[in-house]
Amino acid sequence: MPTGNPLSGHTEANTTNTVDGLRDGDHILSPSFTNQYEGIHGNGIILQEDGNAADSDRNAPESLPGAVSRLNATTVQIKGGYCALDGVVYKFANGPGNTLDIEFDDGTPSPFDRTGGTGGGGRQLMSGAGEEVLYTVYVCADDGGGATKNVCYMQGSVITTATDAFADSPDLYLRNPHGAALTNLQSCVLAVVRATSTGGSGPDRIDILEVNDKRHFLNGGPFYMHPMKLESGPSDPVDSAADLDLLHGGANEDGDFNTAACDFGALWLSQNATGDQTLFFSGRNGAGTRFTRPVDTMGDVEVISTSSNQTFTHNGKRIWIITAGAGLTLNPSGGFHEGYTIEVRAITNTVTFDAPGGGSRLNEAVAAGRYARFVYTGSAWVKVCLVASL
Repeated sequence: MPTGNPLSGHTEANTTNTVDGLRDGDHILSPSFTNQYEGIHGNGIILQEDGNAADSDRNAPESLPGAVSRLNATTVQIKGGYCALDGVVYKFANGPGNTLDIEFDDGTPSPFDRTGGTGGGGRQLMSGAGEEVLYTVYVCADDGGGATKNVCYMQGSVITTATDAFADSPDLYLRNPHGAALTNLQSCVLAVVRATSTGGSGPDRIDILEVNDKRHFLNGGPFYMHPMKLESGPSDPVDSAADLDLLHGGANEDGDFNTAACDFGALWLSQNATGDQTLFFSGRNGAGTRFTRPVDTMGDVEVISTSSNQTFTHNGKRIWIITAGAGLTLNPSGGFHEGYTIEVRAITNTVTFDAPGGGSRLNEAVAAGRYARFVYTGSAWVKVCLVASL
C-alpha cells in the first residue's frame, strides 16, 4: 500500500488505480480546482488521523476517510468518515472504520446516481466498445433518507475514445448536488472515476480503468495565532473591539467591526508591553451591545508550605492553597486584564493579599482557615468574597 503525505493520493497520484494528480503532464480535472474553493469556504473531510501521531494509517492515503478504490469492473468502495459542509458535520459512507460500495449502473439508476451529464445534459448509456465516461463521486448534505449515506455520483458525457478526446467531468453537482430542494447545496468531491465500455450485453457495460483521488482535508488544529498589535506599538494591547477597528489607524482606514450594524463575533490573541498574552472574544449581548472580554481559563493550582512572601503573574498560578509557617504576603506582579481572578485558601497563619508596598493596594488579610476570591477591575484588585471558615 502506498504511503506518504495524506494528500499525495491527489497531488502525486499516490493510490492504486490513480493516474492523474497535480504533477506536470497530468490531466488536471475540474474537482482539483473546485475542491480548493470548497476548502477555503470551510468544506472538506475532517481528518481525525491528523491529530493522532500514533495512528499507523495517518500516512497511508488509501486507508484514510474518503478514499475511493476499485472493487471490480463496475464497483468502487469508499472509506467512511466525517465531512464538514456549510458549517455542519456529516457522517458519510457509514462513518469512520466502515465502507460503502457503489456500483455504477448504466441501466436502472441507483439511489447514489444524481442524473446529469456535462452541463446537466442527463444520463447517457454506453452503446458499444470504444466509449469512455467519467463519474464524479462526492459527499453532499442529503443522505437520501439514509439510502445514500451522504455519498452520490454524477455521470459525465459519454465520448468515443477514437476521437483522442478526454471525457468531460459533470458539473451540475456544483450547483445542485442531489437534485432535491436542499438548503445546503455545498459538496466535497472524493474522486473522479474513469471507465470505458466493455461492449458486452446487459446494463453494466463498463470497466473501471482509473480512480483519481480528489480529496482535500480540513486542518483540525492546533490553530496558531499571532498577537494583534496596534500601529502605536506593543505598549498598547489590542483588548477591545474598537482597537481591532483601529489596527491600521483612524480616519479613512478604520474598520466597521465595532458598529451597531455588524453582528460578527471575533476571537484574537493580544499581548501587552511586558509580553503577557491573553485570548479575547468580542460579541453582542441580547440588547445588541458589543462586549469584549478575555477568554478566562482555569489557572494552575499552587499548593505550598512556606514562610516566604509569594508573587503571582498573568497566566501563572491562579488558585493558592498556602500552609504558611508565618504570616506572609501574596502580591500581583506585572500587568493584568480586567476580570482576572485569584483564589486563596490559608491553611495556617494569615496570608495578606495585595499587601502595601507603594501605591494604593487592597491589603486584604485572609486568616488561617479562611478562603477568599479576588478580581481585577482593570485598575485595582477587589475582594469578591471571603469565607469565614472551611
